Amino acid sequence: MFELTMDVADRSNVNMHEVFGRILHISEYPRAEAADRHRELAIFFEGAVFATLLGIGSHYVYGRITKQDVKTVSSFAMMAMGTYFFASWVSMMYDGRYLVSPGFEAGMCMGYEVYAFIMEFVYLYNGRFRKDFMFHHVLCMFFSVATAYAWVQIPDLDVSYWFFVWRSICYMLGSNFLANARLVHNTNAVNLSFAINFVVSRVYNQMPFVKIALRDAIEIGLEQNLKVQVPPAVWQVLGEGRGKAVMWQSHWTTALVIAWALLVLLNFFWSFKVIQVMYWKLTGQTRSTKKKTT
Repeated sequence: MFELTMDVADRSNVNMHEVFGRILHISEYPRAEAADRHRELAIFFEGAVFATLLGIGSHYVYGRITKQDVKTVSSFAMMAMGTYFFASWVSMMYDGRYLVSPGFEAGMCMGYEVYAFIMEFVYLYNGRFRKDFMFHHVLCMFFSVATAYAWVQIPDLDVSYWFFVWRSICYMLGSNFLANARLVHNTNAVNLSFAINFVVSRVYNQMPFVKIALRDAIEIGLEQNLKVQVPPAVWQVLGEGRGKAVMWQSHWTTALVIAWALLVLLNFFWSFKVIQVMYWKLTGQTRSTKKKTT
């Protein structure tokens, strides 16, 4: 297990390739001391302010220059904010390390979501209610607000769960740049790049997280609480070695884990829709054509 004294702000300390090769349970994920947590919370708010101002500033400047519609201008602003997340995703794919402190990354996510959440109400005001997007942004706002409120209050054990969830989210955010770029530059090359990037970051990159979470859910939920003996074959599927899962202690962490599970399921659904749309485009079909043939 990693030591609690690890300085998680130092990117050289946490290599995701090595982490997934060494841990069996979420409770073994790298943590941080209380002093580091207070420092990361301060950096969290700095990242949130920076991203929010970047989004609003990009929206204003691009809108004034191009005179485009609200959706295109908003997409450009979110593309500007998404540049960092894409760069961090490339870094994690390359050598397993993120670019900056986890606190700043989480703060950037909060700033991004504050802007995106506001824009959903703008769309709603204009008569367009995007149910799945609103649900997504509500979940993301919960992650952000919960972190701002509870981060320094949660027990040391729970810190592993929060870092685990936020690292998963940062992989997901790697698709935000191209997701918005395709709405600004709608070309086949950009659309194909987005589809590949989206499925990799929101499905492929999530599988190690899901695998560890499922192992913990089975052991904590069935074996430790319900006293159900799990067949050995199940553990062979989930990976070699058993170790011991440790249950979190805070109700805030319970809510965090549930919200993360819902977010993962939503992204799996979206990935299916992305693949479906790309298939229709490659085969020359449209949504209306598909409905007529079924």
